[in-house]
Amino acid sequence: MTEVLVLISEWKKRRLSDICLNITDGKHGDCENEINSGYYFASCKDVKDGFLDLSKSREITESDFIHSHRRTNLQVGDVLITNSGTIGRMAIITDEDIARKTTFQKSVAILKPNNEIVSPFFLYYNLKFQMPQLINYSGG
Repeated sequence: MTEVLVLISEWKKRRLSDICLNITDGKHGDCENEINSGYYFASCKDVKDGFLDLSKSREITESDFIHSHRRTNLQVGDVLITNSGTIGRMAIITDEDIARKTTFQKSVAILKPNNEIVSPFFLYYNLKFQMPQLINYSGG
């Protein structure tokens, strides 16, 4: 498991599982499309340059969103990492409106940092710095 440095009273290496409240991925299965529903089913293609771009995301039914959102429970401060397709693209959620209406396919991992231990931005940039090494581990 990857370790990151966090500031408590001094720099320490910590496992992601020790500094995150939850680490999960999106829904394993499909959702029913519904144009203009306002509920988004984002995938790895929507994670770009530190942000989540919903302009080309699928919109799904409210019931599918509610079911999938129970698993992902996207919130401001969550860190996203693509885990298939182009592995290692990252984003951090900064917009409450996006958080309330977005859930994910399984191609996106969601890390929920414990804000009492680590800043979401510190976690994001620390993982971004280590991403070439993490991508190297993901092969095979």
